[in-house]
Amino acid sequence: MNIGLDIDGVLADFIGAFISYHNLVYGTDFSYHQFTTLRFGPVIGTSHEEANARVTEFNHSPFFRLIPTIPGSQEAVKELSSRARVMVITSRPSALEHETRKWLGRHFPECKEIYFAKNHITSDNQGLKPKEQLCLDNQISLMIEDDLEHAELCHKAGIKVYLLDQPWNQETIQGAIRAKDWEELSKLLNNQ
Repeated sequence: MNIGLDIDGVLADFIGAFISYHNLVYGTDFSYHQFTTLRFGPVIGTSHEEANARVTEFNHSPFFRLIPTIPGSQEAVKELSSRARVMVITSRPSALEHETRKWLGRHFPECKEIYFAKNHITSDNQGLKPKEQLCLDNQISLMIEDDLEHAELCHKAGIKVYLLDQPWNQETIQGAIRAKDWEELSKLLNNQ
């Protein structure tokens, strides 16, 4: 079986690290549960362009290199990789490939295959395929995701989707199997 893993919100606590950075640099007091959308502008009270600029600043800060893992993800991915081909399919900007590979090497050394997909929030997409197409190209039959839009598109492409519960993905989408954390997700995957 081939399993696809998203990075941010699934393996990496991008939002938590971004909040720490933003609160320090901009003097705000945001909390994790305020991020009910992945379109940050409305949450932080800026335009879409300004929010993207702040994310870009974060991506080039020491905070980005120090993003912590999502609790339980390292143990679960190690176990998954012992019985399946595990690939990372991310919509991070491809300009972050070097830092992303280094981060994965430190925290998820079993994840050797990584593919960069189109991002529906920013415009850094030249020559990139949609996430669901990368899954199909790599015969991924199961995708672990946190983004509703990507989850829905993968499901429509015939890929089984597990949605890791996050404040920004509380809408119901048909076909996705929701797990509250990696412990619950591991149990669901073991019962397949």
